Amino acid sequence: MSTSVMIGTDYLPLHHKSKGHALRLPFSKLAWITVSLPLLGFIFCVIWSILFNYERSTYTHCEVANYLPSISAAIGSYSPQNQVWKTAIFIHAGPRFLIARMYYKYYQSVLYHWIHFLAAIACWLNVVENLALVGLTFISSSENYCEERFLLVNKPGKHY
Repeated sequence: MSTSVMIGTDYLPLHHKSKGHALRLPFSKLAWITVSLPLLGFIFCVIWSILFNYERSTYTHCEVANYLPSISAAIGSYSPQNQVWKTAIFIHAGPRFLIARMYYKYYQSVLYHWIHFLAAIACWLNVVENLALVGLTFISSSENYCEERFLLVNKPGKHY
């Protein structure tokens, strides 16, 4: 009797009919992780800048005494701070898109049918904000001024 080998059967599905979910993460933990990533990344960048790039990160052309580096100097000017910040924002963007989708489904379930377009508008504004945040993180203003300006204009809460 010969045995047949099925290719592609050694995987772990996220949902199995008889076994249930293989990955289950409560929303509160997802929210804490999502919120903590940029905060912890920023704290790391500031501390690293103080410890290893203090003179360069606090220097100003007008010779004003700074005791802490500016945000742009802490997260964007030096390595490894730049990579840590970009990684934190990149990882944190995925759950934000999932949360936008989740809110969209929630709003559709609680709003009257004739006003579902507001749920779609809210979802798309959230997606645009998330894309602008990711774009501002990965596009350098010194190298790509036009693209940076476009993203700043489209980011809610920023008025230039």
